Amino acid sequence: DLIIRLQSGSPAIQADPTYPDVREDYAELLNDVGRHEDSLVAARELVELEPFVANFLWKIAVVGARTDSPALVEEVRDRMREVDPAFRWGVLADFYLEYWQGRIEPARSALAEAMRFAPEVSAQHAELFRWSQREPGIDDAEARRIVWERPEHTLYAAHRGDADMFFAAFESEEHRNWRYMLYLNVAMPIARSLLADPRAKEMLTRYGFVAYWREK
Repeated sequence: DLIIRLQSGSPAIQADPTYPDVREDYAELLNDVGRHEDSLVAARELVELEPFVANFLWKIAVVGARTDSPALVEEVRDRMREVDPAFRWGVLADFYLEYWQGRIEPARSALAEAMRFAPEVSAQHAELFRWSQREPGIDDAEARRIVWERPEHTLYAAHRGDADMFFAAFESEEHRNWRYMLYLNVAMPIARSLLADPRAKEMLTRYGFVAYWREK
């Protein structure tokens, strides 16, 4: 499925260069499988086509957050917030950058700023951040339920040290379509300790990321 999606993206764009949804999907997929430079090119072409869609602007910022390139996040953060003040990725863009890169205190500061800007948007992530830090007063069962909802939330489990939950989320049939994101998540500094877990290599190889291990 992954190979088919990668191979079909470019021809679909050529078939209708003005159709933004195909470009969005292609930019996202390229980033999720670690082809960040290609993803950035696709994202910039997308934003040139549709400059006032917050989710399209995020496709530039997410490359920055994943590759530790703050300038890319800063380039579009304010524009995302202007276009849609309640857009989660825009509100929390700086937090994602710092947290995914494993910089906990800068992440805490960025989260505080996001809470001031849009508390109703940021509150859930504030709870998950505290849960990942094993701070008291957090409903563990509720946090685990929320983590199970989205693939990027598994990074909270990784930082918490719950490798079983992290890998179980990707292995579940319920979330089979998350598997193309395993490489991206386990490669983030916040989760990089999980590379020492034998499940990481076995699952990445089984999911089709053999080249990743050759590079190691």
